[in-house]
Amino acid sequence: MAMLKAGGWQMADRIPITHTMPPELAPRLQAFGRYVSQAFVTQFYATITEQPHTQMFLNRLTAAEFARLKEHQVAHFLRLVDPTLDLEVLHTAAVQAGRIHRQIGLDASTLAQAYRLQAALVNRWALQYFPIRHERDAVRLFFHDRLLEDLAWQMVGMDDATQQEFAVLDQIEEVLSHATPMADMLEGVFRLLQTIPGLQAAGLTRPDAEGVLHVERYAGEAIAAYWQAVRQGTAPPWRIDQAGIDFDGQAWESAKPVTVDSYADNTHPSAIGAWAEVYEIRSSVTIPITDAQGHSVALLHLYHTRPGYFSATPTREVLIARLQKVLSTTVVQTLTTQPLITVDQRRAWRSLLERQGLIMYYQPLIDLHTKKPQKVEALARLQTPEGHVITPSEFLPTLGRRELLILFTKGLQQALRARQQWRIHSPMPVTISINFPVEGVGDPAYLRVLQQALQDTHTHPGDLTVELLETEDLRKAGLDTWIADLAGIGVRLAQDDVGSGYSSLLRMGRIAFQEVKLDQGLVRESIQDPRKALKFIHHLTQLGHALGFLVTVEGVESRGLVEAAAIFGANYAQGYALARPMPSMAFLDWVQRFQLRLDITQPRTALGALAASMRWHTQIQSLTGSPDMLRHFTGLACPVSGFIERTGLQDTELPYVLDTWRVAARQGAESPTYQHLHRRVEHLLLAYVAQEHDDSV
Repeated sequence: MAMLKAGGWQMADRIPITHTMPPELAPRLQAFGRYVSQAFVTQFYATITEQPHTQMFLNRLTAAEFARLKEHQVAHFLRLVDPTLDLEVLHTAAVQAGRIHRQIGLDASTLAQAYRLQAALVNRWALQYFPIRHERDAVRLFFHDRLLEDLAWQMVGMDDATQQEFAVLDQIEEVLSHATPMADMLEGVFRLLQTIPGLQAAGLTRPDAEGVLHVERYAGEAIAAYWQAVRQGTAPPWRIDQAGIDFDGQAWESAKPVTVDSYADNTHPSAIGAWAEVYEIRSSVTIPITDAQGHSVALLHLYHTRPGYFSATPTREVLIARLQKVLSTTVVQTLTTQPLITVDQRRAWRSLLERQGLIMYYQPLIDLHTKKPQKVEALARLQTPEGHVITPSEFLPTLGRRELLILFTKGLQQALRARQQWRIHSPMPVTISINFPVEGVGDPAYLRVLQQALQDTHTHPGDLTVELLETEDLRKAGLDTWIADLAGIGVRLAQDDVGSGYSSLLRMGRIAFQEVKLDQGLVRESIQDPRKALKFIHHLTQLGHALGFLVTVEGVESRGLVEAAAIFGANYAQGYALARPMPSMAFLDWVQRFQLRLDITQPRTALGALAASMRWHTQIQSLTGSPDMLRHFTGLACPVSGFIERTGLQDTELPYVLDTWRVAARQGAESPTYQHLHRRVEHLLLAYVAQEHDDSV
């Protein structure tokens, strides 16, 4: 007997046939099968429908499906009574039948009952067709052996189907465990879902503000056709606000999976229902992806060709629950922080990147000592043929590893060539800074791109700064060689977003950074809590300088933040208060017009004055314990006095409190009087900061 593999099992002569059919009986047995097959099947289903589980399944079938099922049963019966049939053909058919039976939820007990019924029916009809006892016994024994053989291989198919389902989920969990772009993760998930036998379509949707669900990802022609019809206005969209009449709305509202066992009975309203028959969709499940509070944020729709597939077995319900959990714990943060991006937008934006839609914008970094632009950060934008500009926050979530490498390659080449053009028209020695994708860490392809771009544009490596986020990827083992190769190229390295979740100045020993950039989130907090934000900027700037780094303050969106960054000693500032990102040709015009009026000894803004008071307080703290130096320092002008003179506040409480504070400072920073007056100065300045903000709104 030939060997057959099924689901990783290798079986040969699993149940050997001990009773062979006498050659002279073989033609009569085949004729017997043809003679009784129709009656056999009719009687078989008339009897087996008395079993509740079987009856439930059969009731889900359409008349046409039931007729096809009977045809398959006739063919199956004729295979069993054909002594000339190659057993490998029988085994292959049995394994496939076992997989299908598992899909529809038929368990081993029900299957065994069906085989006992078949044996009883053959025994009954054999009495009429084979009157001679030894012939009848031979037929019975042969058929019983065939049933046992067939049952054994169907069990293999059933086990194989179960193992395959769990294997797919294991692979999905493996894909989601890797730190890859979310676009690649979801593509991997949908690719694996398509390997489930009989799964006809899958889709991921999220609602807009009106409750209309939009397809962000899909697999299968059914959803493609439906989504096209929605766009054309010939089909109603999915919605989340119809929980009473639509199962997608029910799933969203309950945050629990909702199954449809059969689309044939028309009792389950669904926007996609009209496509069910055309694309052989017979059952579905809508799985909510939920946040930590258990609220739905997205829906995963799965459609199968078998009725009742998603609720057929307790095991499958466990699989659905497990799939919901793993998606809700891995992709939900991305789904809640990224904007809704339809599948059409995703394709359009990727197409723009592939073609000529990438446009680099440039935002200057101003040297706070020379008050001149020192470098520019190259920032990617996509531009449609109509001139609409798409920002990274919109299109980056749509990109996978391949597209991110294309973005870095094209963006770097474009930025370095722009710098070449600037040098022709302006003697100002501006350098380029560019963000390095987190997903590119450890990938040698990015190093080759860097080297090639520098060579093609004849750019000295020191004129390019590569900005890296210090994420978990950057700290994982095995990257030492790659990091050394990156530093060996000779480009400058800047740690981006210092002060954010992962980033820390104290964990940078592995990488030879020359610069650090303070996280914009810290700077933007100056609106809600100016004192706290300035403290962060002050201390991080001090720490950065103590470790030998140049410090850039990002996100400075007011003159006060520019002054504060300069007063705290930051090297560079970057933000809308100085310049917005601009196209290449606009940069030269901006350079010629740009002037920065900045005097840290006489701040013009309340926020600058607050920064000056904080720095002055730090200096008092450092001099406490040295009376002569303290007395000399407190005799010098305080920058807050310059703010008072510039803004005409001489007749307010502030100058009096400031002078008293300066006198109290001679007692040292630990003096209760000094501390009380320090808090009073801060309180008054914070009031002016708030007023300053209100006036600017």
